Amino acid sequence: MKQLKLDLHTHTWYSQDGIHPPTLVLQAAAIKGLSAIAITDHNTVKGLEQAKKFRSKVLMIPGIEVDTKEGHLVGLGVDNEIKPWRTATETIETIKDAGGIVVVPHPFDFLRRGIGLRVKGLKIDAIEVMNSRTNTPLSNALAERLAKNMNSPVTAGSDAHIAEEVGSSYIVIKDKENFSADTILKTLTSTEHNQSRIVGKITPLRSRVKKIALQRLKKKYY
Repeated sequence: MKQLKLDLHTHTWYSQDGIHPPTLVLQAAAIKGLSAIAITDHNTVKGLEQAKKFRSKVLMIPGIEVDTKEGHLVGLGVDNEIKPWRTATETIETIKDAGGIVVVPHPFDFLRRGIGLRVKGLKIDAIEVMNSRTNTPLSNALAERLAKNMNSPVTAGSDAHIAEEVGSSYIVIKDKENFSADTILKTLTSTEHNQSRIVGKITPLRSRVKKIALQRLKKKYY
């Protein structure tokens, strides 16, 4: 049976620290053989709105990464902007009211505002257990252990901030008869999540340095 490869955490240049336009992000996803990606820019859906204007064989899953007082949260299935810097509980309620699911990204990467063990008191839908841009593999290992202890569904994402990073981490699920963003999100949060497979690697130093250099150029000229 055909399997679907999903990178559920990517950024475009509409994120303050993102570099490339949605067109290049989609192109990279197609080259990597991904079935779908979630564009999850920081506190904005402008990248998603632009991406929708382009034809691609890669399915786009709406999303946004939101700054909360406790740390970052990702809303998948959300195509409207969500006010940042509120409490995690308020943000979760807003995501769910919008019909989305709540994912905790890089929970133990505290240099990038991981939410940590505070997740245990929140009504989340999934935990990201593989994030390529985490600062240490231990962060992913701790996230995986947390998900197992909470019996939580899991996700994975490259957290790409430049196009070449897209697809460096992804989750593999069985092909869906009606392949859509809705069916994927339902699968991620159903009992089928136990049948998913995580694939990924940590972003190499070369890509991290390249991203920093390009970000400086972006600030200078844009």
